[in-house]
Amino acid sequence: MTVENEKHYAEISVAKGIMIILMVIGHSSTPIQIQNSIYLFHMPCFFLISGYLFKENYLNDTKQFIYKKVKGLYFPFVKWSLIFLLLHNVLYHINFYNTQYNASDCLSKVLQIVTMTGSEQLLGGFWFLKELLYASIISFLLFKLLTALNFRLKLSTLVICSLCFMFLAFCQSITTFKIPTIGNQTLLATSYFIAGTAFHRADMIFTKMNKLLIGTSLFIIFIVSSFFVKGSINSQGYIIFPYYAVSIIASVSLIYLTKYLGKRTMNVLDFIGKNTLYILIFHFMSFKIVSLAYIAIDKRSFTELASFPVVENNSPYLWIIYSIVGVVVPLLIKQGIDKVSSYNDKFLLKCKN
Repeated sequence: MTVENEKHYAEISVAKGIMIILMVIGHSSTPIQIQNSIYLFHMPCFFLISGYLFKENYLNDTKQFIYKKVKGLYFPFVKWSLIFLLLHNVLYHINFYNTQYNASDCLSKVLQIVTMTGSEQLLGGFWFLKELLYASIISFLLFKLLTALNFRLKLSTLVICSLCFMFLAFCQSITTFKIPTIGNQTLLATSYFIAGTAFHRADMIFTKMNKLLIGTSLFIIFIVSSFFVKGSINSQGYIIFPYYAVSIIASVSLIYLTKYLGKRTMNVLDFIGKNTLYILIFHFMSFKIVSLAYIAIDKRSFTELASFPVVENNSPYLWIIYSIVGVVVPLLIKQGIDKVSSYNDKFLLKCKN
């Protein structure tokens, strides 16, 4: 990989870092105006980035592609969901949850976890792993089909396919017929994945264009549009059409503008972007630290710690503390896990010698 490509993919990692921070902010009981703006594009951008990073050479190695997606998405979903399931009743006794599981509940939860149809409350963001897995595989199979039919994955072809899946998401949302485990959210995620692959094609074609001008212009369009368009990745009905357009505008704007951030800022966001999974796993758990402190200071009942995702409060600024803790603590946990893993590796190596 060339230095230029490494820099470019670092910018993609920076965009992921910004998106995961926005996700935490969106869950922190932030003011509704900020939340609405975040929900307009932050999850679509994740799917779009995943499509952007799709490598066409995987079309010649189906097993490798499926293995990579299962290892990177399905295994973490199952592993962490089972860990949190095992801890559920322990966490219940310290008021992290309102309900306790019996044997039947645990068995039902295991089935949901294995089939990716449900997870633990503290892993509420894990729906993303399931949707990304499905969107990746559906897009891959589509690309394989198009290639088999002698259709090149040109920009125009990909744009049409993305629009078709967006329309399918609309149709699914307004009909009573439902596909098991695949809803309009899955179809919409697939449309963004394909759009990301299309965007990569467009980005390579228009390499000499002024990205700052494009990014700024699109950002202004997004800001203006956010006053009129409301929605999220699980939008239904006719709102899907403007939501799709606005979310893509915002995503492209963000990706183009990241390269103009300061070097130090980019390094921090790049690090965060490389550890999004741990923030996804532990940010709700980390919120409990802030909730506990707030309950103690405000002399409220300890049972309120079970409030999800945050304790009810009237503070106009508490969401900022939740957001900071929700990003920083998971990164510290990741560093701790890495150190323990490194220590274990060294210990095993010494035992062998």
